[in-house]
Amino acid sequence: MSKSRSKIARREFVGEVSKGLLAAGGALAAGNPAPSARAEPAVASPTAKAMPSVVLGRTGLRVSKLSLGTCPPTSRPVFAYCVEQGVTYFDSAEGYSNGQAEAGLGDLMKELRLDRGKFCLSTKQYDREPSHWAPKLAESLKRLRTGYVDLFFVHDLGIHQKQPTDLDPLWISRRDVIEGAKALKKSGLIRHFGFSVHHRRPQHTFGLLREAITSDVVDVIMIQYSFRDEKNEALRKALADVRKANIALIACKPQGLNAPIPENLKSYLSDGFNRWQAAIRWLANDGMMDVICANMLNLEQAQQNIAAVKAPPLRAAEAQSLRMYALATSSVCCRQCGACLDVCPRQLDVPTILRALVYHENYGLPEQARDTYASIPPQWRADRCLCDGACEGACPNGLQIRRRLECAADLFRGMA
Repeated sequence: MSKSRSKIARREFVGEVSKGLLAAGGALAAGNPAPSARAEPAVASPTAKAMPSVVLGRTGLRVSKLSLGTCPPTSRPVFAYCVEQGVTYFDSAEGYSNGQAEAGLGDLMKELRLDRGKFCLSTKQYDREPSHWAPKLAESLKRLRTGYVDLFFVHDLGIHQKQPTDLDPLWISRRDVIEGAKALKKSGLIRHFGFSVHHRRPQHTFGLLREAITSDVVDVIMIQYSFRDEKNEALRKALADVRKANIALIACKPQGLNAPIPENLKSYLSDGFNRWQAAIRWLANDGMMDVICANMLNLEQAQQNIAAVKAPPLRAAEAQSLRMYALATSSVCCRQCGACLDVCPRQLDVPTILRALVYHENYGLPEQARDTYASIPPQWRADRCLCDGACEGACPNGLQIRRRLECAADLFRGMA
């Protein structure tokens, strides 16, 4: 990229780019999911290069820098390729495709005759009641065909926005939670305990991270984190404090809830820019996350993600292109911060609605999109919107929420 283009002023391209994005988003929401193939130039990688590995903080486990997520369930070609390339960490959850993701992962481990001791398995539960964890985990272990999981997460704290327990950062320090985690470890069903966070209301997320630091049971945290957080100094400081406590950090949603690159922006990007690989390369070299957990829908995506995590850091021009892409798509990409929730007169679950929309539009996962939307109680769905614009005024990223809610209401119309 030339110096003149790298210094282009925000106002010279953001306006036109946003128009292009809105047009693209409208077309996708009308029922044309994004193709699974990534129609962008890919960075070649020396696949013979060893997969980077890391030690997961206080757990002492050494795992691959890249983890294979299984939502939706992974395929045999993708799984086999990841194993061949040195991926040793596989993530699942009881709620992924109603247990099918766990069962599929267990079947593949058996079919390929993998040495269980050389691989890290994790699973997650939405249940907040500690007395329920062991019975449900027993079912997960049957599906996974193993006697234990290395990592167990209480999943997606903060997702139930209307439940006081889910918005209480002190929950992780409750006596029954601590005793429940210790009991699971003592039973041998799990080796290490943690939680995951998608909905990042600052007061809730930062509180959880502070409590985790003082906890003697939290070993690992999975959190939504990407290149879009490069300038989020408050979050980065909180995460740095977690790292100092030797608690492992795993990035989920590493693509930053990606949005398509609009035609208006392409002429400003560096040659060969690939947003998917750029996002992985940024995370791999940012220094904040121990592991990058990524879903890979096909062999092409697995090849690109593995190539990216093995590749050198982004060059200056590539890093600048990624920043420009982040800026240009900020008005159509929800960060799941929850700022809109406090001002919505109908208390709509806007973050989950927009996450479902992203699964359909940008990731080409219509079933996951519908399942996510179906998890929202009917009274908090997009078709109940009587918006006066307060949500958009509260959004720190200028997201055009009303237009996005209209897209979601049209897309998921008729859902019971």
